[in-house]
Amino acid sequence: MSSKVIKSKDYANEEMTLVDEATFTPIKEGDTRTLRDGELHKVTGGRAPHKPGSTGKVWTTAISNDGWTGEYYPGVIGARWMHDSTLAAHKSATRKVRA
Repeated sequence: MSSKVIKSKDYANEEMTLVDEATFTPIKEGDTRTLRDGELHKVTGGRAPHKPGSTGKVWTTAISNDGWTGEYYPGVIGARWMHDSTLAAHKSATRKVRA
């Protein structure tokens, strides 16, 4: 069973995808991420930026601590929101460099 990639529309109603900030790999519901404090969490969703200058939010459930849930800035889990058009251009440029 494949997990759903986490997407959301921003303040301008443009589609965005939650990605790993180092690899630009899309993050899926249920992916395990380590918070800055070292605690493991499963990503459950998120919200793209609601205004210019915002980073948006991500929602997680702790694997320990009886499933405690939280809302964080994406950087706390090593992620960022990226416009789908920018992500597509980045993937295209990466393919050209590798070729």
